[in-house]
Amino acid sequence: MTRALHRFLTLSFRDKLLLTWVLCLHLVVVVGIRLISFGSLCRLLKTVSRGGTLLTRYAARESRERLIGGSLWAIRLINQQPLFKASCLAQVLTAQCLLRHFDIPTEAHFGVKRDGHGCLRAHAWLQSGERILLNSIDRVGWIPFNRGVGL
Repeated sequence: MTRALHRFLTLSFRDKLLLTWVLCLHLVVVVGIRLISFGSLCRLLKTVSRGGTLLTRYAARESRERLIGGSLWAIRLINQQPLFKASCLAQVLTAQCLLRHFDIPTEAHFGVKRDGHGCLRAHAWLQSGERILLNSIDRVGWIPFNRGVGL
């Protein structure tokens, strides 16, 4: 944890801001998944993603690709820390809320398949158009059970 703190302190102010915002959002999502209904969580995240934060100024100076890359970098970095490791659903909802804040349209997709033991497994991934942004999967055997959920 000391190394992670040291790395954090060496980041630029903009990266610290983004990482701090993503960490807070990530914690809201993880706790929300456990405590409230999915619909209520989506409504909460819609409200949170409306803007009016320092991130709005951050977004004004960045290209769309840099915003996507920076957002996904922050989410992956947070999920590398054992204390903050989360499910694919939590990662997707965090990324979707953050990218919506930057006016980048995305859709959360959910799919199921049976593993080698016959147990049903679920997975969530995030797409923007045809491009999979987060939690890319080998599509063989996965059966999508939604057409994409937007916040």
